[in-house]
Amino acid sequence: MGGQGRPYRRALRPVRHHLPCETLLVSGATFAEMEWTTTTMAAFLSSLLGAIGLWWVYFHIGHRRATHQIEHSDDPGRLARLAFTYAHIPIVAGIVLAAVGAERSIAHPADPATLAEAASVLGGVLLFLAGNGWFKQISGRNYPLSHMVGLAPA
Repeated sequence: MGGQGRPYRRALRPVRHHLPCETLLVSGATFAEMEWTTTTMAAFLSSLLGAIGLWWVYFHIGHRRATHQIEHSDDPGRLARLAFTYAHIPIVAGIVLAAVGAERSIAHPADPATLAEAASVLGGVLLFLAGNGWFKQISGRNYPLSHMVGLAPA
């Protein structure tokens, strides 16, 4: 039973590294077209730090634990489908939503954020945290306290 989850791990390897990079790609493309002022640099660095934060939350502990859990499961196909398909829907949606908000922040760094822009940044991060918490709960049986604290302001 030990190696039955491996095909999922190999199949998902290219996808999992690109998830949080969506924000970097969108932010970088917008920033490259902007005049490099202190305001635009601050907006870009803020977006960059946010993307790094998403990447770290995604890969820190939970991903390795999920892989191990799937490989040693009695039903690796069901567990892999739940963890890497269904739980990733809010993760990916959150990243895309956060990327939209980041792009708008970089494109108009000196303007006050509209309600839609603020909602896309905050809503994207909250959706990402909820999905990532679900993913980690599947692999670890507990919803991470850190994710509950991150979701508390909502």
